Amino acid sequence: LAEETLQVTREQANTGAELDLDLTVEPATLTGLAYLDANANGAFDEGEDVLEDAIVSVGNTTATTDAAGQYTLEGLLPGRTVVDAALDGYRTRGANQVDLVGGEVQEHNISMEFTPVTVRGVVEDQAGEETEGIEAVFAPVNGSETARENSAFSQINGTLTLDLQPGTYMVGGNGTINNQTLEIVSVEVTGGTGASVDEDGNLVIDPRATSVEVLLKVAPVE
Repeated sequence: LAEETLQVTREQANTGAELDLDLTVEPATLTGLAYLDANANGAFDEGEDVLEDAIVSVGNTTATTDAAGQYTLEGLLPGRTVVDAALDGYRTRGANQVDLVGGEVQEHNISMEFTPVTVRGVVEDQAGEETEGIEAVFAPVNGSETARENSAFSQINGTLTLDLQPGTYMVGGNGTINNQTLEIVSVEVTGGTGASVDEDGNLVIDPRATSVEVLLKVAPVE
């Protein structure tokens, strides 16, 4: 953090004398922007949205991003540190570790993503019987940058739970029950807010969606 030269006499060395030394550490400055990393590549790309009003912090030092997504933190202690950012509906991606250097201004952009939405579902056959052992796969539809593929198996009562990033998903999957292969043929939103099914039968989840519940119907593979 800092260096000083200290002269020690032979007598001080031989007697184990206690010496005081004041070190002056130059503070570091950190600046950058917070953005929605739509393609999850960890870099700010053209067309990605910057995030206003995110609270960026290093220890007890905080700053709020402006309309351009920019923040500046001054008076920071040099060394390796973690940069955090908080904004309703979002969370940071990656470790966000930075090596701060005294007397220097460093840039660090903060990659963020939507807070995942918890989706609870029930899998039923065409007779309305709850069906276990079906793997439901939620795959991003082309053009839905923020969606991330995820899957879950239905349990003994036909239920499943998984977290999804907001976006548009094609819902599919299958399972074998009593030597018969069943596949998911439709999805219906049965509860919560901010979720719907589009005209192509895809599940659409809004960034502000909450308590989403879906019904997945399965049918035998012909």
